[in-house]
Amino acid sequence: MACIIGGALVGIGMAIVFMSGSTTGGSDIGAKLIQKYFPHIQTGTALMVLDLIIIGTSILMFRNVESGLYGMISMVVTSYVIDMTLYGLNRSTMMTVVTPFSDKIADVLMEYLDRGCTLLECRGAYSKKASGVTLCVVDRKQMYKAKKLIYQIDPKAFLIVSEAREVYGEGFLASDQE
Repeated sequence: MACIIGGALVGIGMAIVFMSGSTTGGSDIGAKLIQKYFPHIQTGTALMVLDLIIIGTSILMFRNVESGLYGMISMVVTSYVIDMTLYGLNRSTMMTVVTPFSDKIADVLMEYLDRGCTLLECRGAYSKKASGVTLCVVDRKQMYKAKKLIYQIDPKAFLIVSEAREVYGEGFLASDQE
């Protein structure tokens, strides 16, 4: 239990350090370097990979499996807390819908989910047919309802669902510039 509570407290402390733009001078410097070249990797995840390699090596060298496992548990908790503190639990989903019924889909999503949409015009590269694109960012819990609404209007819609790590604007996070 101590490794879980300790990992959570260390995670909160390290997240505060990272939010100030600093490092602790340890393996988190390596994590920051990983992020420089792979910006899609979250800070806590990069730190966890490095520290788990170090812990795994120490298990092999010192043959103390029990302490190593406690260290691994603590490190996983620490990285999770760092990522949740820095990036939050507000994961959103971006839906990109390619359909000739983009106006109607946007209207339905705005009415039933109370989410804004962006409409784009497009042309299929293969078919050369004109079509429309509806972009809409929804909360994760709204995604399944949104999919149902989209496919009720156009069962043949081309739908791309992707995770949006950070969304700024009305109904989401406030911009740092405000």
